[in-house]
Amino acid sequence: MKKYLNKDNLDYLILALGVVLIFVSIPLNVVVNHYMHSLYVPVTIIVVCYGIYVITKRSMDAKKWQDWYKWVGVVVGFLFCLVWALGLKQPSQRAYLGTGSVVVKSEKDVKQVDISNDAEGYNYILFFNPNCQTCQDTIPELLKGIDKKIYTQKITFVDTTQDYGKKLAKENGVETVPAYIYKYDTAKEYNTPVKLAYHTDNGTKLLDNKISILKDFISREKH
Repeated sequence: MKKYLNKDNLDYLILALGVVLIFVSIPLNVVVNHYMHSLYVPVTIIVVCYGIYVITKRSMDAKKWQDWYKWVGVVVGFLFCLVWALGLKQPSQRAYLGTGSVVVKSEKDVKQVDISNDAEGYNYILFFNPNCQTCQDTIPELLKGIDKKIYTQKITFVDTTQDYGKKLAKENGVETVPAYIYKYDTAKEYNTPVKLAYHTDNGTKLLDNKISILKDFISREKH
């Protein structure tokens, strides 16, 4: 074992561990400013850069490589690749549900609605994340021109960053926000979740037709 765990083979060992880390990081994500990034992207870039370094080092006279040159290059390369990779905007129709190891919260909050911890008895339940820009753009558009006394009788708003919201979302198959579920008075279960908008590199894309349908239902007075 000592034969392989020596200084000469250290670079190869680190490179091998890096390859393993690539596969480990594939299902993992990090959320930065409402964009979900796959961790394997920066990991792959870093491992590839380190591989290039190892090949270059081995192809030259080892005496020309001083330790401080090596580590400065590795650290600078690591930071550059990490910042660059996380800065990439990855367009997706899947807004996150408040999960992720890094979250940059928006300065604004959705203050037009009251958050519910008990959705029992409501025909319409809208799931949202207060830190999601897409939700912040969608809810005001949905409630525009509707009397609060009227829509609060029909619809309730659940925060998916809270335990109650996470549980209710999971029970009803809600994976992205903003989205709502509904049921008719005689129905026992809610219908399939309906998405109202999604995030793009050009901003929020509102699904106007679906918003209009929901708006029509929650704006009607009960008789």
